Amino acid sequence: RIKKLPIDPSEWDSYFDESGQILKSRDFVAAQILERGLDPSVRSEAWKFLTGYYSWRSSCDERLTTDSMRRKSYESLCNMYTKIQPLLETEHRDFTEVQNVIQSDVQRLYIKDAQGNPLVDKKQLEKILLLNYVCNVDA
Repeated sequence: RIKKLPIDPSEWDSYFDESGQILKSRDFVAAQILERGLDPSVRSEAWKFLTGYYSWRSSCDERLTTDSMRRKSYESLCNMYTKIQPLLETEHRDFTEVQNVIQSDVQRLYIKDAQGNPLVDKKQLEKILLLNYVCNVDA
């Protein structure tokens, strides 16, 4: 059996019309991704569809609006978190424990490419995980 190549940028682009709407069905695209994988250069955009960040029926302009709104919302959340973090650290023992576990786990991650360059900003990853905890303690 011959292994098929991952979906590359030119193939990914061929899935969209001139307004940026997907021409192929969600099931077709998902099956192709599952069977063949994605070239690293298209993963971040494809995952936004797969995770529901983007609607499968959205146009390029709608996705730009979605990105803008979600980034503003994230920035607001970051600002709120920065303001309440000292209170969380002093008043909530569970927060400090979770913070320590996250810091420990993130530091142990080996997230470098073949040349040894970091692929992920560990401080940013810690912040994202702590924000997720603050927003959804039960998770």
